[in-house]
Amino acid sequence: MAPIAQGQSVTLDGFYDATNDNYTTSTTVGWVNGHELKNGNSVYGDASGSADSWDQTNVRYGYDEQQDYFFLYIEVPIYAKAMEWDDSGNAATTIANFWRYDLGGKNLHGDDDKTNSLDFNNATGSEKLEFLDSDISIEVDSKGKSKVSYDVAFTADLDGSVDAKWGLVDSKDSVDYILDSGKGTTSLSLNPDIPMAFEFKFDTTHSSFVESTILDSLERGVVFHLSPEMIPEPSSTLLLGMSSVIMLLRRKR
Repeated sequence: MAPIAQGQSVTLDGFYDATNDNYTTSTTVGWVNGHELKNGNSVYGDASGSADSWDQTNVRYGYDEQQDYFFLYIEVPIYAKAMEWDDSGNAATTIANFWRYDLGGKNLHGDDDKTNSLDFNNATGSEKLEFLDSDISIEVDSKGKSKVSYDVAFTADLDGSVDAKWGLVDSKDSVDYILDSGKGTTSLSLNPDIPMAFEFKFDTTHSSFVESTILDSLERGVVFHLSPEMIPEPSSTLLLGMSSVIMLLRRKR
């Protein structure tokens, strides 16, 4: 990670606004979808190789001017998960990206009969972020079944639960932002331009706060649990091999 310049200004709300949030350091880290990781069905990779070879996502961090607090913002790429749900039963027509979520869910679970309602619970119920305390290990047993193992250093769930570690004093996520800003409710959110994200505030005077511990964990990559995940647009061949795009589109038909 790059060294931190000092004196940032941040509004802790679970959303990155370039006009109001002046994070001093912006970078990217590798991420994988931990949901059904053992099956390796996510279009965003299976955690093989080093984290810098995984799909990348945006991270921003730094201190406030007084050096009392350390702020960190991390998001899921907008092409993989946005703040979209509809509890009316009409999500397939009200959410423009519905087919991408539906196909992503079917592919992720390896089940063409999988139903993705994309109501609030389906869109947010399994979603969380994990910072790693070890590398991800995937072993295949004699029967061909995969076992995924890794140690978790820090967890934040989209339902608002967050580990009280590293001197954490406050946090917000993108659901908080949607509800607090009036851009949606728990019944309806049509915000394809707002990514799933988490924002944290740590007390630098707390005995458990160690900047290098947090940044070293980020170097390992992070695990987001997304169910369903969106598949990229078919034109996004930089994200998917052409054969994968063709396979997914055939399943859609």
